[in-house]
Amino acid sequence: MSDSTHDDLAALHERGAKLYSAGRTTAAASIYRKAAELAPQDPTVRYRLAMALWHGEHRAEEALVELKALAVSYPGNGSIHLAIAQIANSLGEREEAAGAAEQALADDPGLTTAWMELVNANSEGQRDVLGNRLHRALTQPGLTDKARRDLLFALGRLLDQEEEGVAAFEHFQAGHALSPRRWNGKADRKTAARLQQLFSPDLMVARSGQGDRDERMIFVIGMPRSGTSLLDRMLAAHARVTSVGETTGVGDVWQLLQKKIGADADAATYGKALDGRMLKSAARAYFDIIGPRLHEPSASRVVDKMPPNHLFAPLIALMFPNARIILMRRHPLDVGLSCYKAGFGFGFDYANDLATMGEAYRLFADLIAQWRLVLGSRLFEVSYESLVTEPEQEIARVLEHCGLAFDPACAAPSRAGGLIKTASVVQAREPINARSVGRWREVEEQLAPMIVAMGGMDWIEAHAGDVR
Repeated sequence: MSDSTHDDLAALHERGAKLYSAGRTTAAASIYRKAAELAPQDPTVRYRLAMALWHGEHRAEEALVELKALAVSYPGNGSIHLAIAQIANSLGEREEAAGAAEQALADDPGLTTAWMELVNANSEGQRDVLGNRLHRALTQPGLTDKARRDLLFALGRLLDQEEEGVAAFEHFQAGHALSPRRWNGKADRKTAARLQQLFSPDLMVARSGQGDRDERMIFVIGMPRSGTSLLDRMLAAHARVTSVGETTGVGDVWQLLQKKIGADADAATYGKALDGRMLKSAARAYFDIIGPRLHEPSASRVVDKMPPNHLFAPLIALMFPNARIILMRRHPLDVGLSCYKAGFGFGFDYANDLATMGEAYRLFADLIAQWRLVLGSRLFEVSYESLVTEPEQEIARVLEHCGLAFDPACAAPSRAGGLIKTASVVQAREPINARSVGRWREVEEQLAPMIVAMGGMDWIEAHAGDVR
């Protein structure tokens, strides 16, 4: 390899790593493809490309083939087996996932994330044995805070599967106490305030209908753990629908607009610049970003399920006047508890603490109240509780809104298989059920800091019942 090629490869590595760590995995996959052209046998390039293909382009099977080949060429590398376990679990291949997770721990006991993959892959008859192993692992001397947190969350997830809510909560709480990251809501509040200032009712009226009139897009938004994954799978089971999963496309377009118009531009300047031409350009940029994920370009409807896109609902409405924007709603305390139990690894630091979880939910709710005023009927709301208690009736209502005929497959998405990348990967494989409704009541006393931060039970119950 020449010096110039080596330098080029190093630059691609650096660029790809920055994009990947920022969550822009689709862009990272493109960078690693270029790196693979320079060094097709480089194991680091092959590994990173495989992970970016999985996260960035939903090409799980392709990524799995590459990782299995790497595992043969480089035996003893626990990180490769951990990645295999993660992808196998996302595809519902539990036996393969469990074997790969066991191998990851055998290769490197410090890869404690693999315990969660074992929990996700376990069958009901294995839980006692796995629970005993986790308890023994927690007693080992010299555990780092991260390792102890991983083990506590894995044991909490296992207890949660057994519906031992209080015991599970205690483990999650102990795990969160070891989390180094804490949420500072100042930046999030600033972003929400700026978005409300820019996307005023006047701007929405002035630019209405000027974007790309493509009718395919369905954007599913809401808080994490509000049921967005369930609705995504139900819609994707339709014969005329494909899903691109969670993409950073809309967020990336927002960043592009910030650069073009100015991150500090006032509302008047922003509104003048965001004309029909720029809106159509923004829509094209969005399609360029999600293009590698669009495995079925002939589909008449395409679902982009990215919960934080609730921030940009007005931008979506302007870019795509004919798109459907669906807001998932769920009881605030079930959302908060579910986020708290998820142990998110990136981007949701508010869920590490009960009080900040409540603050973050209230920020979300207040922003949605503004978007309701701005968007009116463009914001179509779906209740998680209705979706799991009356799946056929509720999904029929959603399909009608999306201009689609009823398809009975949508009411039974667990039969469809396919890729699932969510903290509820086990639950999502099960037939639709209402077992998660009202779980907050088991630990209501422990949730007191969250309840106070949301505004108290009177506000919570009023908000929970306010679904259109």
